[in-house]
Amino acid sequence: MARPQLFVNRLFGSQRVTGQQRYASEVAHLLLSRPGVVPLDLPSALRSSSAAHLWAHTLLPLKSGAVPLLSMTARSPMFARRHTVVVHDLFPLTHPEWYTRRYIATHAPVLAAQLRNATCLAAVSQPVADQVRERYSDKIVIVAPNAPSPQFSVSASAEKYIDAGDTSSYILAVGSLDPRKNFRGLVDAYTGLPDHFRRSHPLWIVGGRASSYASAGVNVAGDRDIRTLGYVTDGQLATLYRHAAAVVVPSLDEGFGLPIVEALMSRAHVLASDIPVFRWVAGSAVSYFDPLSLTEMRRAILDAVASPKPLVSKAVDAQYIADRFSWTDTAELLFQAATRH
Repeated sequence: MARPQLFVNRLFGSQRVTGQQRYASEVAHLLLSRPGVVPLDLPSALRSSSAAHLWAHTLLPLKSGAVPLLSMTARSPMFARRHTVVVHDLFPLTHPEWYTRRYIATHAPVLAAQLRNATCLAAVSQPVADQVRERYSDKIVIVAPNAPSPQFSVSASAEKYIDAGDTSSYILAVGSLDPRKNFRGLVDAYTGLPDHFRRSHPLWIVGGRASSYASAGVNVAGDRDIRTLGYVTDGQLATLYRHAAAVVVPSLDEGFGLPIVEALMSRAHVLASDIPVFRWVAGSAVSYFDPLSLTEMRRAILDAVASPKPLVSKAVDAQYIADRFSWTDTAELLFQAATRH
């Protein structure tokens, strides 16, 4: 049997698919179709998260040996001989207040060690790459961004969800319920809108809550105009994007901002925080607001409903995203970087 060219760390396989896992699963699917690329999977007997992390830091680097190893999520070894690590963000190091104390105590030192010991670092956006270079100026850093998956194209088949196919009146927000997503600010801005507007344009929030994050401070109990939908399938999410009056992404900071590219590919009218990474990702394809200004957020929502984007503009925005971001291109970048360094 020929010596593998590349091992892909696939310890993310047992996790629910959110941002990092989406990236890893899309890239792994493409890379593992190539000859010489071999997966390293978590043994079926190790089900717990703690066991998975222990295996990642001990037996995984032994199995990879001198063969290049690609890791794309936090379930990665702190050291391997030839290790390319994908960096989604530096928030456990730069914003520990967004996480629980326990999470920071266990994960921040691990992330720092992974970055310090990696042979090559792949950032998911240029702003993240710049931040990494500031901290680790001696490292090889490339940009290998996220991309929209095929199901978010308007040509993909739709999957009905609740009454999303029957109305285009709701305002949609997508993301985990953690402080960074700024859903508390969005809820505060939304509840300050006129009663008649909220009755005709309810706010729907899609996303789960993770134990690693500090409280997002979002309490919508008893508010009939706000619905928290929890975790939905990709097909359901695509349908929700397509039929929303507007998609609001109010994050305080992000490593990339996958909901933006998914929503734009679904030809939604997107309103987003005016932060550097969103400017890098979306350019002029979205409408921006100050995420710390409730007044600006309210104005952006009201303007989007009063003056919806023409279909031709939405098509141009979708093409802009399709031209910039591709899972195929990202997989090729990672393969070349990992096997070269």
